[in-house]
Amino acid sequence: MKKIKSKDLADAFGIGVSKWKRWAKEFLGPGPGKMMRGYGREYTALDALRVYLGGVLVSEKALGVEEAKRAIKEFWPWLEAQGYLESRLNGYFEHDPPEVKEWVIAIQRLRDGRLQFLAKGILKCEQIRREGTRVVWQETYFHEPIGTWQSTDIISEAILNADSEIKAFWLLWNRLKKD
Repeated sequence: MKKIKSKDLADAFGIGVSKWKRWAKEFLGPGPGKMMRGYGREYTALDALRVYLGGVLVSEKALGVEEAKRAIKEFWPWLEAQGYLESRLNGYFEHDPPEVKEWVIAIQRLRDGRLQFLAKGILKCEQIRREGTRVVWQETYFHEPIGTWQSTDIISEAILNADSEIKAFWLLWNRLKKD
């Protein structure tokens, strides 16, 4: 079985090796480099997923590193309960409940600076009307809090599409394992 290294993952995700290593150090702690010269970190799938999600939260969702660590800690059990932490060769997930088309995680910043997390199960998304280049959509979903629900005093929200991000991860991971 092939051992997956930082360079393999950085290349697969299209980011610099130094950035991947920095994320790995932030989200997994120090690697073996300081203790054992000549040995690079080897990744399990779940370690690589943790680093990947942390990187997405920091680079694309504008969370600070400490906020991203807290976010992952908060929604990791939810991801596990939904089956996202099990490898999918085709990237397809069976949702619970089955009428959910996809799951997204809303990362909500409250007025006092704290974060809270809300899983949204998208049931239906349909175009209502078109006004020139503007399209009006209607989304039907249900939501469930992840962790402690704190407030409705929300000042901003970032959306992590759990389905697409984690599907992309598993497809790349499985391709790396084959090579």
